[in-house]
Amino acid sequence: MRKSLKLALVFITILSVLSIGSITPAQAASRTIPSSLRGTWYHYYAGLHKVDKLKITKHAMKFSLKGFTANNQTGSQVMVRKMGNRGYAIGKRDAPLLKIKSHKINGKKHKVLFVELGGAAVNYTRFKPGHHQY
Repeated sequence: MRKSLKLALVFITILSVLSIGSITPAQAASRTIPSSLRGTWYHYYAGLHKVDKLKITKHAMKFSLKGFTANNQTGSQVMVRKMGNRGYAIGKRDAPLLKIKSHKINGKKHKVLFVELGGAAVNYTRFKPGHHQY
């Protein structure tokens, strides 16, 4: 009886410590997009045979392809939250995650903008890509 009671107390203590440790403080949202993400980024969609242009300014984020314009953020819609190592979430609900990564393209390392939206991930480059996948 005593052994099972001690075991139950140890189990409850471990669970409470783990649950308290997983709580993260709320992060304040900003309306200014970090300068590392700003600029014009490009991605070639092989299935559509089109190049999407993503333009990010201090207070706006705009996609050029018609199917993606619903994700455009301007003015008061821009809410930038730092998501730790995952990158930045820009937008209110179902916000795309953006992160700068290093990627080798044609034997050279380039900085790419990794955009994750709804489970799909896409790499945008600072240069207009040719008709190839990387």
